[in-house]
Amino acid sequence: NTLLLMKELFLHFKDIDLSEEFLNANLSKVLEKAISDKGFIKTEARSALKTLEKTGCSNAVIKVLCDKTFDKNVNISEISFQTLADTIKEAKENLGGSLNQDYIELLFFTIAKTIDGKRAASKRIAEELCQQLKGGLPGTEAELEGYLQGNMKLKEYDARLILRAMQTNNVKA
Repeated sequence: NTLLLMKELFLHFKDIDLSEEFLNANLSKVLEKAISDKGFIKTEARSALKTLEKTGCSNAVIKVLCDKTFDKNVNISEISFQTLADTIKEAKENLGGSLNQDYIELLFFTIAKTIDGKRAASKRIAEELCQQLKGGLPGTEAELEGYLQGNMKLKEYDARLILRAMQTNNVKA
């Protein structure tokens, strides 16, 4: 019943203002249930996350998902990053209207750390996300690196990881 309630809350996310504290406690539980051994629970939790992906691009959701991307449990970490990526993909180029600057910076930091991490599946998802985000960013490599280091406050190493990921598909194409 709790998972159904969370799915309903996520469905009407734009109409209600869920606090970061509420989401931290409850979205964390939904993520835990999304890796449950019980098929019905797992299915309901993942359905709730799919609903969140379509409606949940907000500061509080991004914060919780970014934090959970570095969870000790590998499965929670991976499903959290997948949900984060899908939420950003659903938001399309409207990130500036959905998120304030601090949360956009947190998002880019999370992407950089994921690319630099050890989980191959999450790295691939992060690189795909970089490809999508590239469209709304400055054009030349120097401008983009300046933007990532200046506006997103990334360290040079992290900015270069994101730049490399943005160029990955260009080389393959």
